[in-house]
This record gives sequence, C-alpha cells and structure tokens, in this order.
Amino acid sequence: MNTQREGSGLLNAPINRRSFLGLLAAGAATIGVPSLLASCAQNEPLPGDSTTGGGGTPTATSDGSIAPSYQPIQYVEPDFPSVNGTLPGYTSRPELVQAYDAPPGSGVTITAAAPTWSPIPDTTGQYFTAVNDAIGNTIDLNLLSGNDIWDIAQTRLADANSLPDWFALPTWTVSGNAKFGSEIAPAVFEDLTPHLTGDNVLTYPHLANIPTEAWMNSSWENKIYAIPMPGGALDMTYFYRKDLLADKGITEVAPTTIDDLFALYKEINDPGAGRYATLNPWTALTNIAFGVQSGWTVIDGKVVHRMETDNYFDCLEFVAKCYKENLVHPDDAAGRQTFLDGNVYFNGDGLGGWREMVASQVGVNDSFEMDAVVPFDYKGGDPVYWRAAPASFWSFIKKGIGEEKIAAILASADFLAAPYGTTEYDLVANGVEGVHYNLGDAGEPVKTELGNTEVVPSYMFLASPPGVAADFQYPGYVESYSAYSAAAGQYIQSSPFLGINVVVPDEYRDIEAGISDLETEVQRGRASIDVMRERVDQWRKDGGDALRDYYKNILDELPA
Repeated sequence: MNTQREGSGLLNAPINRRSFLGLLAAGAATIGVPSLLASCAQNEPLPGDSTTGGGGTPTATSDGSIAPSYQPIQYVEPDFPSVNGTLPGYTSRPELVQAYDAPPGSGVTITAAAPTWSPIPDTTGQYFTAVNDAIGNTIDLNLLSGNDIWDIAQTRLADANSLPDWFALPTWTVSGNAKFGSEIAPAVFEDLTPHLTGDNVLTYPHLANIPTEAWMNSSWENKIYAIPMPGGALDMTYFYRKDLLADKGITEVAPTTIDDLFALYKEINDPGAGRYATLNPWTALTNIAFGVQSGWTVIDGKVVHRMETDNYFDCLEFVAKCYKENLVHPDDAAGRQTFLDGNVYFNGDGLGGWREMVASQVGVNDSFEMDAVVPFDYKGGDPVYWRAAPASFWSFIKKGIGEEKIAAILASADFLAAPYGTTEYDLVANGVEGVHYNLGDAGEPVKTELGNTEVVPSYMFLASPPGVAADFQYPGYVESYSAYSAAAGQYIQSSPFLGINVVVPDEYRDIEAGISDLETEVQRGRASIDVMRERVDQWRKDGGDALRDYYKNILDELPA
C-alpha cells in the first residue's frame, strides 16, 4: 500500500464531496483509493438537514479548549523532515521499530464499518486475522462500498440501531449537516472528550501524535465526537513537465511574478502541434500564486470572503487573459491524462497526484519527469499558501456501548495510528511479509497475489497516523517531492477558521449558487469581470454581510 497521504480539499475549507472525491480521483494513490467520481453527483441532505430555518447563535464547534495535548512521536528519523506540517520524506525502507511490547487490546470484540473503493475482500482472511491478533481485540470489520457511502451514511445515521460500535465516514458525508453537532452526534455517538481532552490522550500516544487542528475539526458543540484521519499541510499544486521543458532548453521554472509565468506560457505554447501551455490554471493559481483563501479568513483585522479580495478578481482576469491568448487547452473535460500524454506543459492537481503520475509512467515513458512550481506572489511580494484541510475522514464510536468497549476501541485506534517505521504500521499498510508482500529491489513492499486481494484500504479510515512520502522505489521522486514541500512549506499560513466546523445557518446556504459557473463564464470570456463584481454585490445583500458578522462572532468566542 502506498504510504503517502496528503491533505485534501481546497486548502483551509471543510472538505466536501466534490473536493474529497476530486482529491482521491486525482491523487488518491496517496491513500490507495481508486476513482470515486461516481458518487460526487449525489446531493441529498442527511437526516436532520433542513432547507429552511436554522440560524440562531453562531456555533464554533471547538474553541480549542478541549483539544487533546499534541505530542509528536517519530520512531525513525526521516531523510527529509517536515516543514511547517508538510509530509516527511524517506528515501529507503527503515529498520522497523516495534511500538508495543504486547498487544494493547483486552480481548474485546468490536463491530466496525468503513468504506473502501476497492473490491471488498473476505474480512476473515489472513490479513484481517493478523491485524486483530496484533491488536489483541477482534475488529469485526464490515467493509462498505465507497461509491454508496453517501446513501449508507443517511440510512445508518437515521437508525441508531443500525450503527456498529465503530463507524468511519468521509468528512463530507456529515460536515454540511446543520444539525449534526447539535442533534445527531449527541444522540448516536459517544462524547470522547473525557477520554481524549488535554493530557488524557497521552494514554494513547499515537492518537496524541495527531495535530491539534485535526482534533478541533473532529469536534462539535465543543465536544470531541470523532477520531480524525489527519491530512498534510499542502494540497493543490501546479505541476509541470520537466522533461518536455528541458527539450525546449528550459531547465528552471521559478516565476517570481505572474508576468514571468505568462511570458513562459507564451514561449512554450504550440497549439498548432496540439501542445498547449496549460490546462485551466484557475484552481492551482488561486492557491500557489494569488493567495486566495477558500471561504472566509481575516485580512488586516477584517473578516473577508475570498470573493471580496483583489487577489480573487486579479486571478479571474489573468485566467481569462490566458484563454483569450489561446494558452489553455480548449477541452474543458481534459484532465490529468492530457498532462501525462504531453499535450500540456502545466497542470494543477492535488499534491498526492505526484506519486500517482510518476507510478503510472513506469514502463510507459522512461523519460517522463515532472516537478512543481514553488508558491510565489503574483505581484512579486511574499507568497501565501493557505494550509489544507486538517482531516478527510472521521471515525465515530456508538453511544452507549460501555466504558470497556470504548477503551478497547481507543486502544485499537492507537495501534492503527502507529507511525511509519513501526512494525504495526507496516502490518496495517502491507500485511504480513512473505504472505501479503515481499521486498522489491529498492526495499519497497511488493504485494503478492493474496496481498492484492486482501490488503485494501480499510483500517486506515478508522484511524491512521500523519502521512509520509516514502515511495522510494521511484528514483528521485521522494527527493523532488520533499524539496518542493520544504520550499512551499515556508509560505504556509493558517486561516483562523482552520479546523473549526462552522455551522452555516440554513438561510445562507445557497447564497453562492451559480457563482462557480459564473467564474467559468468569466474565464472563458463569455461574461465580463463586471458581471462577477455585480454578482458579489448581490451575494453581500443576500446574506454575505450577515455571514461576515456571523463569522466575526465565532472568532470573538474563541480564546485569545
């Protein structure tokens, strides 16, 4: 199983269905999950989610006061350390360390359910038996179709009797539900605050290794209801074909202004040969060049939405200029494969997509080489990269199962969250050596036939450690990835709303309807930038200004 895990979503925004599925489909080898796009079209509300009413007192789901103590733990030193929350890199398989002297479990049987986007294996097979034996509890794991998880979440949350003891869900299945924190979670899930707040979490040292923002993101009404699957600090990245640019004599891509990038576009663009400068750069450039945050943040002491910033409009105008100059690949449906086929030089993608793309070219294009543009400020100032969403999955413990079983689940979660470099991590990620995998020429785990059948992404959604970049079987990959991460990491900033599940009143939920489509129209030159400015003015009148006050009140509630 691939050991690299990246954050997801659009930077500091809560992860939703589309951003999560886009992340996985575009770079999900980061967590070993195939394409999930089949389910992103579903928009039904969860039980308890209403389309009218709501409102009321601003709800900051966690003010940080109940956060578990953060105690980083690292069993093996990386070759490239983390920089401001980026993933550490390993260029070879380390000597594994055993985290537990004995299984931490107490012989308890736990029913659990988690989605998988792989063919569902027999969960009584050798892999699952080995993991249970090592934990010392029996996790009776029911793997669910990931493509159906939205419907499954609705059904299970509507009927508490259908819930297992331990239930893993993507964050987008519940994060948009206005009543999840106030009504649903307290009714069906255990409040884990007494077990995990402050130094209480130190009973479970691997759970204490999960960053604070991820725990805050797993809290509602100032209570911890979930164990988070933590993400990395970087997500959206602007990749380029290093090999193709080298063929044109360009050996360095380091723009310091947007004019530099535009000049490079013009130099390399060759639509007559079917090779364009870039795929649509909008999402990538908002992140790595224009510093446009997702949603709300605070700038110069004022709560502002991304659409109210000059950066947002400047990026729209730049992308429209690129379309007008025929620098952008004209196929709106074109994606990563267009980049891999060499029909564009640049493409935005999730950072985890780097490994996926490199892996896809092994034995296909031996000269393939890619790299990433280090964040820069479009005007030549100090770059800003907004930190990615802190969690992509939550696992919940069913309410009323008793203290013994709660403790057994937390002990099991602590085992599953054992970091890279431990025998426990290796078992969960790869199975049993000689049975589920053998070591390849570079020391990397190579799955056997049984491993390919049994060892699918599953336990990781119940609990997992912070990710690493350790796909060292691809020459130069970890080095390039880590060099980029270190360079980009120095520019990471966090929105004050990072990790807070802000419950938006129902009456304001639809005030951004149609804006994404209008962005597309402006970029394609089919609508003017003035039309977008008028739409933003209308958004303010429809509730944007009221939402600003709402978010300001949330900030005012937070500890200094």
